[in-house]
Amino acid sequence: MKTLYAQLQEFAVQIGFTQTSDALVQDYFKSLTPLADLTECEIMKVVGNDYQIAPERMRIHAHPRPISEPRMVSMFLIYKGIDYSLQKTGAIFTKSHATVIHACHTVVNMYETNAVFRYRFTRIILELGITLEMLAPTEKKPIGITSLRP
Repeated sequence: MKTLYAQLQEFAVQIGFTQTSDALVQDYFKSLTPLADLTECEIMKVVGNDYQIAPERMRIHAHPRPISEPRMVSMFLIYKGIDYSLQKTGAIFTKSHATVIHACHTVVNMYETNAVFRYRFTRIILELGITLEMLAPTEKKPIGITSLRP
């Protein structure tokens, strides 16, 4: 079985990226961030940086894709990554628990069907120190990423 690092490198080549952030990947493997150390602000900051949007903009009531996609990714990572409830995650964005469920399903679907999104999402979780295994479905939280391919 290939390592996550090797899979990420192969995937980057497949979708046409000539450079990958080797330093980021290597740092990831050197020091994984315990999930308990992550905060919603850190997740929103990393996601916002990747999407080039201020974290505060994710909290506004707007539907355009440049705002909704990073908001959905943040919701998913906060819900799965730091073990917040659906209600607590929704409250951060002044959204309902149903919106968080929709966001989680959308992120999983986009991860499984969109190669560019999958690469971007993988970059974000690597920076946060989260592994795909941590985002897999559990009995307590059945929404999650089952496909372990980057």
